Amino acid sequence: RLRERLEQALIAGVPGLRVNAPGGSVGHLHVTLPDINAEVALIALDREGIGVSAGASCASGATDASHVLTAIGMPDAEARCSLRISLSFATTEAMIDRATVVVPRTLAALIPART
Repeated sequence: RLRERLEQALIAGVPGLRVNAPGGSVGHLHVTLPDINAEVALIALDREGIGVSAGASCASGATDASHVLTAIGMPDAEARCSLRISLSFATTEAMIDRATVVVPRTLAALIPART
């Protein structure tokens, strides 16, 4: 339920965002961002107190595109624009309430202007 709320807030609040494996694992939400480098998004969200990950969990700290995503056929450019958001037994409704506001606002502000 919490993951679904966050997923819907991201879809509604970030134009062009794609959810990878909609309705997938209850503990993970994986998204590809619209022309936003994942590392840039990660830093912006960290400044807001929101922790997310870029890349595969088994490659923590890597700066390359996720080898897992490229291995399943995702183009390198899209893999570099993908984030993994994890939820756990400790994730509270209040955390999701905050994330449904902060994450879409922060990501939408990073979308490059189209001319």
